[in-house]
Amino acid sequence: MHPRVESSVFLSVVRADKRLVAVGEQGRIIFSDDNGTTWKQAPTPTSVTLTAVYFAGGKQGWAVGHSGIVLHSADGGETWKKQLDGLQAAKLHDAGVQALGSDTPNLPAQQRNAQQLLADGADKPFLDVYFENENKGWIIGAYGIAFTTNNGGKQWETIIPGITNPKSRHLYNVRPIAGKRYVVGEQGTLLVNEGDKRFSAISSPYNGTYFGVIGGNQRELVLYGLRGNVFWSGNEGRDWKKVEVGSAVTLTAATRLDNGNLLLADETGRVLRSTDGGQNFTTEPIAKAAYITGITQAADGSVILASNRGLFRIATAAAQKDSK
Repeated sequence: MHPRVESSVFLSVVRADKRLVAVGEQGRIIFSDDNGTTWKQAPTPTSVTLTAVYFAGGKQGWAVGHSGIVLHSADGGETWKKQLDGLQAAKLHDAGVQALGSDTPNLPAQQRNAQQLLADGADKPFLDVYFENENKGWIIGAYGIAFTTNNGGKQWETIIPGITNPKSRHLYNVRPIAGKRYVVGEQGTLLVNEGDKRFSAISSPYNGTYFGVIGGNQRELVLYGLRGNVFWSGNEGRDWKKVEVGSAVTLTAATRLDNGNLLLADETGRVLRSTDGGQNFTTEPIAKAAYITGITQAADGSVILASNRGLFRIATAAAQKDSK
């Protein structure tokens, strides 16, 4: 527990019904019931950095992070229990690979990679988590590690063999858009699901790293990442348009506001807004001199930023702009 925990490094912040929950360095988790005005720290069973948090509804939440840690909360983020760690994940993946049929493509390579994962120990971080409901979820991370669950994390199953990622590139973000689930990562990695356990590559407009994907309006996709690169598609990724955002600074976080506007944030603290589903962005006058790592909207409409300098609450009328 830390006396000034709200000033710590936080890497992800989300809304769980009317509550806000943020996770970050040294296993720290905090929550707010007054739209980010004040925060309370939750005790956790880990001291490793937590990279992402997600809630399916107001009570059931999961946080993931370094050393392959997965934590679960059933009370809106006030208490947490460990569900998985890197050693357990490596053993689960090895067991899953050993169960593959002899006709599996690249089976010897998959077996070698599974053994290497075991030998490396708990050194692979999970980088994102998404739950479709209180039972079905996915976790992804460095070197292409990926698992799924159908019972709220009581059991996890490897899906690495079902992902088109032959070079084991890092996977940074998994999100649902227009009835599909998309995964993005380093070196232009862009995947879409074919069932719960298979993600196949689709054409990528950029060979650099994506840190996130977010839905625009209807079937629109917005990719964002290194050097200010943003790409928009109006047809689920069949065609892409580069979106100019006025800076070559890496974009690190995004959220969709309740009114349909999209917000992007970068590593200098700049915040961008789109009112047309991601086809155009303008700079918002709510910048903070901090490395923005997460962004969400509180129940009262204010914008909450997670950063290397803690949490910022931006109570701004600009958050109420209408989407076109």
